[in-house]
Amino acid sequence: MIPMIFHIMLYKDSTGATAPAKYDQALSYAQRMVRVANYMAKPTNIQFFIKEVRNDATLYPNLLLADRSKWLAAPSSSCTGSYCFSDSTYMSKLVADFPRSINVFVASDSTSGVPLGYAYVPGSDLYPEFGHIFVTWDSLSADGSNSLSLYNDGPNTLLHEAFHHLGLQHPFGATNGASTSCVDGDYVIDTPATLAPATSSSFYSTAQAYCMELFWGRYGGDWDAAYTRWSTTLGIPDTDINTWADTCPTLAGYDELGNYMTYNTPVCFAALGHFTAAQVQRVHYMTSELNPILYSWGQYYAQNAAPPPPMASPPPEYYTNICRATKNNCACKSSWTYNGNTYSYCDRTGSSNSLSCEVATPGSCADCSSGSSSTCILSCTGTARQCEKSLAPGFSAPPPPPPRPPSPPPLPPPPPPRSVPAACQKSISGCDCRSTWEYDGHYNSYCASPDGDPRLWCQVSYTCASFNNSNPYQYCSAAINTSYCGGEVYFSTLRSTPLPPLPPPSLTPRPPPALSPPSPPPRPPSPPPAPPPPVVYVAEVRGSLTLNAACALLSNAIDAQALNASLASELARVLAVPLSYVRVTGLACGSVVADYTVAFPSGATASQVLAVSSATASLSGQISTSYGAAISSSSGGVTVMQSSLLCPAGTAPSSVCPGSPPPSPRPPSPPAPPPSPPKATKRQKLAIIIGVAVAGVVALVIVLTLLVYCIIRMKKANHLANHHHNNAHGQPPLTGGGKVAPEPQAQYPAPGAAAPPPAPGVGGMGMGMGMGMAPGGYPPPPGQQYYQGAPAGPYGMVAAPQGMPYYAPYMQPVPGAYNGAAYAQ
Repeated sequence: MIPMIFHIMLYKDSTGATAPAKYDQALSYAQRMVRVANYMAKPTNIQFFIKEVRNDATLYPNLLLADRSKWLAAPSSSCTGSYCFSDSTYMSKLVADFPRSINVFVASDSTSGVPLGYAYVPGSDLYPEFGHIFVTWDSLSADGSNSLSLYNDGPNTLLHEAFHHLGLQHPFGATNGASTSCVDGDYVIDTPATLAPATSSSFYSTAQAYCMELFWGRYGGDWDAAYTRWSTTLGIPDTDINTWADTCPTLAGYDELGNYMTYNTPVCFAALGHFTAAQVQRVHYMTSELNPILYSWGQYYAQNAAPPPPMASPPPEYYTNICRATKNNCACKSSWTYNGNTYSYCDRTGSSNSLSCEVATPGSCADCSSGSSSTCILSCTGTARQCEKSLAPGFSAPPPPPPRPPSPPPLPPPPPPRSVPAACQKSISGCDCRSTWEYDGHYNSYCASPDGDPRLWCQVSYTCASFNNSNPYQYCSAAINTSYCGGEVYFSTLRSTPLPPLPPPSLTPRPPPALSPPSPPPRPPSPPPAPPPPVVYVAEVRGSLTLNAACALLSNAIDAQALNASLASELARVLAVPLSYVRVTGLACGSVVADYTVAFPSGATASQVLAVSSATASLSGQISTSYGAAISSSSGGVTVMQSSLLCPAGTAPSSVCPGSPPPSPRPPSPPAPPPSPPKATKRQKLAIIIGVAVAGVVALVIVLTLLVYCIIRMKKANHLANHHHNNAHGQPPLTGGGKVAPEPQAQYPAPGAAAPPPAPGVGGMGMGMGMGMAPGGYPPPPGQQYYQGAPAGPYGMVAAPQGMPYYAPYMQPVPGAYNGAAYAQ
């Protein structure tokens, strides 16, 4: 009996009311979800009970998030705020009774792009951010998939994530989708190897139709019978052995459609839901080894704790039987006659496989004539194959499943437990080491060195007096090593026995190896990448808004920041521009006056700028932030900064493009040369040119003579002036001509030198995320707090350095779609 604590994350909607809607009914939703999940879990000898449902923000203020956007983003793998489920500080404040109870966090919904649920494989018993379960609000709500109308997909999601937390992988491996090769990736021997979940397989539409036929036709859509099947089925049922469902045809077995740890349409779990015996064995062993507090208390609750008071039987849940009701849920007669033939409920009356029926009470059926008491025959949702009616001529039933292959020979008995020396079971302080512990996606036993540290270390038991959740590791004795204590261990019913040890090395001495030539010098580091070019803005529109909000909120930095973000988002929405264009430049009192700009980068058009400029003057009534609506607005006009980019040639004239020049005309063709004149004319012109040239030379000589004379006179005058000036200061007279100062030279950076920083306001900014540790650093004893796991998803998530697995959003099967017809998603 494993306790669960549900945390219902809340937020304030635009009216200030606490949301989501009907959050105060979370207790009844959780009770139904756990009750149905326990039917599925019963064959594993594991049951869950609700210890607490927390949905009161007054008692638990950390449940209340600032707004819906944070509520949607909190479980996302890309969430980076202090409200995220991946934040260790935040999760440590929220969890309760950890790790004895499984903490289930409910937030977001499937419309936001997050998975329906996730968990870690296995869940950590040290770090809450790696040791919780998440499911969406619509998975918990009775208005969502916690209902018969959606085939109990919500309880199935909770079960799937809970068994990830207890150590189970997907049958198709430690991924959230299709694998790249057929390997038995869940380390369980009796789940056939699977390349991909049914939702990613070529036979998905066939699987949907087959499960609909099985649940509604063979089992009559009886949910009480389904709960009984779930409570008693352990192993792959015969109906889940289908030759057409085989993504790994070279390996034994067929893909399971109803294993709770795979992904499929929910009706397949209603008809075929099951665990296997080896999955149950793995869950108990892994949980007892890797989460001993949860497992030992679970045994205590099962054996000693008083059972919870019996709950009153819930009223029967309403659902539509597609084989006994019309498309709009009018009940059919159990026996009726048409054209001399007798039929039962929904039946085939023509040459097709579609069904119809006579309505039992026409007066209460809106689809029948108003107030009519005569015969009323309407169409049904189910098909002949789904409702097990005779098929129309030309149609045949699919072939029966092949006979079950003979059972394989029994496995040899397992080897005896390995003997671990006593010195390897204690830390240097004398504390007991954990018999199995996880680090960096690998499992270790007692003293080990998963990071290559020459000295062994271990995770100590929580019974150690010096145990600390933030640093549960201690060094072991320096006198032991890996060969003495053993290495990595595995949880697997598939792994083959290790190869025999190699023979001891020869004692004959060997000649020393030849000296290898020295290694070449390391290559110089690559130059840093060039910074991105600055954004070029072509125009800017300024505006101002007055918000009906209390000025006091500006004194709170968090509220002011939230208002800034909310206002920018609203402006981008109303003005129909990207959020990156909008910048709130100032917030002031009276009520709250907000100044803003809308900057248009290169590529924007003049019509866009004019449209935004026109809209900024009449935003009152359209802008509604989470802190108040706009009650007045004004426009500050348009500033054009790059007219040539905003108004290229051919742009229509406007207030921002007053006169765009027409396209440049092509230059005129050069004139054709005139006809050649007679030879006498050419000689006459040459004589004139020579005469002019001679006269010009004479004039030039005269000018140069006068210029030389003036220069000599000036030098003499300067010489006398310098003589008088230098003698006045006791300096000797100049004995030669003066030197000319060199011209200043342009200064260029040396080759390879760093470029100067960009001017203020120019350039870009990048953000990135990363995680690492000092090379060769041994984490534990010095304070390393590192848990390597990954959420298992969709339903769940996986361990080790895998990505977060997720439960793919539910895809409602379309009744009647068969023979390869694709279902709407």
